[in-house]
Amino acid sequence: MADHRHRLLGAALLAATLGACTSSGPGGGKDVPLPVKSRADAVAWARDVVEQLALVLEVRLNDKPAGTNFSRCLGKKGEPFFEDRYELIYGVRSDTPNARHAEVVRRARDRLLGDGFEVTDFRVTTDGTPHALVDARHPESRHRVSVKSGEGGDALAFVVITPCLQEPPRG
Repeated sequence: MADHRHRLLGAALLAATLGACTSSGPGGGKDVPLPVKSRADAVAWARDVVEQLALVLEVRLNDKPAGTNFSRCLGKKGEPFFEDRYELIYGVRSDTPNARHAEVVRRARDRLLGDGFEVTDFRVTTDGTPHALVDARHPESRHRVSVKSGEGGDALAFVVITPCLQEPPRG
């Protein structure tokens, strides 16, 4: 029963992951249109990704407000794009005991790999202050997900970073 529930949650995570920020091709390119999403929809989508991952990992997100940071998209040479283009960094924490951080981060890595992500960084250290980290990027939607400790106390951070998105036309 629990295994069936985890498969269903994993399928929901994959659907939330792939359905939200896809563009017309892997890796993008200057001629590929940007995904169109309002800032409110981007926050709701990022929240869904984090909540689904937390469910799969069996951790409880804390009640503190999520951190949301919108920034302008930059070109390859650091030039700013138009005002209607943005990236979102969305983060929330879980009060998970330090002793579980390595296990949770390993499980997050395995889940993300199973959902088609590429792991770009993975670390688990136990000497001194325990620290665990997984950073992953989805090759099609180009969004990134991180789960990491080292935020102090029992905090385990869940972060979603969108690719460059474009606001829907006004009118």
